[in-house]
Amino acid sequence: MVSGSLSRSSAARRRSKVAPAVEAEEVVPLVLKMPWWAAPTGICLGFLLPVLALVAYAGTISHRSITVRGLEFLTTPYLLLAAVLLVASALAGWIGQQIVPRRQEPERGSDLARAAKVVGFIALFAYCAWLRGYLFNPYTVFLVLTGQLRPERFEIGGAGGLESLLNFTPVFFSLVAYAALVCRTRLDTTLRALLVALTLLTLYRVYLWSERLALIEIALPVVLAWVLAPPPSRLQGIWRLFRRFGPYAALPLLIAYFGITEYTRSWQAEAYFGKTSFVKFAAGRFASYYYTALNNGAGILSTTDKPTLALDSVLLWLHRFPLGVGAAFQELTGFKSQVGPFLTKYGDIEFNNPSGLFLVVSDIGLAGALSYFAIVALVAAVLMRRYERGDVLGIVLYPAFYMSLVEIFRYPYLGQPRAFSQLLAGLIAVACVLVWRRTGERYRRRRVAVAANKSFNAGTAWPEPARLRR
Repeated sequence: MVSGSLSRSSAARRRSKVAPAVEAEEVVPLVLKMPWWAAPTGICLGFLLPVLALVAYAGTISHRSITVRGLEFLTTPYLLLAAVLLVASALAGWIGQQIVPRRQEPERGSDLARAAKVVGFIALFAYCAWLRGYLFNPYTVFLVLTGQLRPERFEIGGAGGLESLLNFTPVFFSLVAYAALVCRTRLDTTLRALLVALTLLTLYRVYLWSERLALIEIALPVVLAWVLAPPPSRLQGIWRLFRRFGPYAALPLLIAYFGITEYTRSWQAEAYFGKTSFVKFAAGRFASYYYTALNNGAGILSTTDKPTLALDSVLLWLHRFPLGVGAAFQELTGFKSQVGPFLTKYGDIEFNNPSGLFLVVSDIGLAGALSYFAIVALVAAVLMRRYERGDVLGIVLYPAFYMSLVEIFRYPYLGQPRAFSQLLAGLIAVACVLVWRRTGERYRRRRVAVAANKSFNAGTAWPEPARLRR
């Protein structure tokens, strides 16, 4: 009796030494829920519709800070059309939220971190190639940062298309943020160095290239992971504020960021400097920016007799695809840019955003646009559910689809080459995680088999861990 008890206790000790090595991994601790505004239905009905009304009202205000360029096309029928498209997106998003993904084990944070390294090094290489003329010479960097040298956009780059790989950066930040904040994985030195380097390079890109969206693209995945994760030990008040109010809480920060980037571009102009406060200037410029985008889109739609079917709003990345593919597709669709001629005749080249709502309608028609926005919202909702459950496909693609909803007033984000680059980066990350998952399963099974064989030879049965049973 005593010997049997000793045998069982020794077997338990042996299992306690081996089992943690087999099963200890960072995974999502439980099924978490995104806040209301992270869903397509919530962002469309709870934020975009009120903002649409606010922007439309701003266009009627006569104030020095608000600038409406060109002819006015954004009348009540176009505002109602925009509202219908948003409601259709919200309805499709609600349907997508009812689709519950097949339950599966969440991704391990260590696998996400390793995939982030692959994507991050590609983005780092692209930055080094794209900015080589303004990055490796300290004196040139000094001149740029002090404002003594401001190169034009056409003078930057020329890296043979490698600049499209810059847009791997948002996927890198999504993987890192999910691994660190949701899975609570400790980031190693290499990953931290990549994180710092790509953050600094993105800030440099925003300053040098005047590309505000680049910083928003890396901040959004971090915010999404942060509000999904369990409450942090610090900053719980801010965390609850963002969980509850989301885009409304972020709106002052967004306007401030917009104003800072506009400081050197417009604040010094005679029309603004000394005639209004900087806060009013930033808010007015922000409202003008989005009102003019909607007005441009309404103008393009009103001056288009029928759908062009050029697919330049939903598949612009294919029109610009290299290796002759883009040229062949342009010839097939009879592509002719609508935006440039419209701005030259009716608008202002400075405010050149065409709106992500009306441009799609002028491209593929009302029925096509309703179907397009419904499909995008439905897919976004399904990806959000996968994101909540720690699925790698949702982790890498959901932020881009959510960004397409946030940017819907400005331009059709998903049709842009930058969105296609993120899709490519996401597929690379998914492939990496799948390979490492299979490799890890085989390795763990081999370890279990070896441990079971040793235990069997010692006269003790070795039960297979529950998580490895099929």
